[in-house]
Amino acid sequence: METGDLYAMPFSFVMSTTYYNKTLFDQTGVAYPSSGWTYDDLREIGRRLVRDENGDGMPERWGFHSNYDYQLLEPVIHAFGGRVLDDEFNVAVTQPGAVAGVQYLVDLIHRDQVAPPLDLLGDRNAAFRNAQVAMIIANSFDLGTYRELADFDWDVVTLPEGPARRVNRVWPDSFAISSKVPQEHQEAAWEFIKFVVTSTKVDAYYHGARRIPIYRPLAESLEWLEAGRTPNKQVFIESIATGEPLEFRPNWGDWHNARAATLRPAWLGQIPVEQALLDWAQAIANAIRD
Repeated sequence: METGDLYAMPFSFVMSTTYYNKTLFDQTGVAYPSSGWTYDDLREIGRRLVRDENGDGMPERWGFHSNYDYQLLEPVIHAFGGRVLDDEFNVAVTQPGAVAGVQYLVDLIHRDQVAPPLDLLGDRNAAFRNAQVAMIIANSFDLGTYRELADFDWDVVTLPEGPARRVNRVWPDSFAISSKVPQEHQEAAWEFIKFVVTSTKVDAYYHGARRIPIYRPLAESLEWLEAGRTPNKQVFIESIATGEPLEFRPNWGDWHNARAATLRPAWLGQIPVEQALLDWAQAIANAIRD
């Protein structure tokens, strides 16, 4: 474009979703989370699922896994009324809503004892696969792993609602036509994009469950929904109504990677949440300026 802007046509997307271990819920007699649940509900349900079988003060099973990965962190920040970047792309993670969301996640470990200490069980996916945590918020494309490796019943549910609203993070897979494509081939490139986007067949572009079709007739087709198989993929379609894209900016990878170094001390209980977010805000600002 003459403006220098980059445009792309999405054909599918992935999203954050809540996975829960139905077997652990059944064993504990706790009702499954429903589409109308909240982050307060998550905390209370999680408390009921914690188990310390040998009485040594360190549970063998936890209700939830709290971490600072963007798939969990950013939906919570937005649900509590915060932002990572504001509408003018200024860093906003030190504002009250963001602080409240991060404090909630840290409190799940250190105050509520719903989630394990950060380094106790390793990453959230391993902890969920090993039935050491009953619930996680992770990526929709992780369901292929659970279908293959989980030896318990499980399913997905929409993300909880926060004090401000319910927010589900989505990020698209897209096609773009390069400015270097010869003019005589540009129309063919556009026709190809339209063909893929409006496809009514599950093919390589929508392989397995990683990608959720942007084209509603395909997303609602029996072939893609895979009725009778875990999970209930209708949840992904329902979650679109509260979907918001990630706040990508140039050098996003740099400030995404900086979150571990800057936020980890707060999750470990070593520094206050406010200080960790100040450190992360500076890292984001530095990356954007570069």
